[in-house]
Amino acid sequence: VEARQMGAHVRELRFPEPIELRSIRILGRGQKPTSSSSFEGKTFPDVRTMSLSVFAADRLSTSSSMPRLAVGEVPGSFVAPSGRFVTNCVIMRGEYLRLSVVVYGQRVPSGEAPAEGSELAALAQHLRPSAAFEETRLDLP
Repeated sequence: VEARQMGAHVRELRFPEPIELRSIRILGRGQKPTSSSSFEGKTFPDVRTMSLSVFAADRLSTSSSMPRLAVGEVPGSFVAPSGRFVTNCVIMRGEYLRLSVVVYGQRVPSGEAPAEGSELAALAQHLRPSAAFEETRLDLP
């Protein structure tokens, strides 16, 4: 993620399909996610001194809010809330010129992914109504 100039920025990362997010790491200059990786960090300024907040859309929640990821033990790392956290969108807000971002997680199998725009995403599949209105399920006298 690169900005034209140093300053306060908000950037959105959208994934083509939902992922089960574990954590996000911002790599400092010269850092690699693994020793065998060809990807190398080019973040500026230093991850230990920058002001950065990371948020992610919770696709399993009925709320439209985006929880803030907790700051991890390693500088530049952010941890998803405990439990299963499925998302397709991550927002990074802070003061930077360049961010080298590594996302840790796994793709959600298509049968388990919540439907796009579903308000019932947090309900188990067997509890969801098969139609918007089922007169046989009304409790009327």
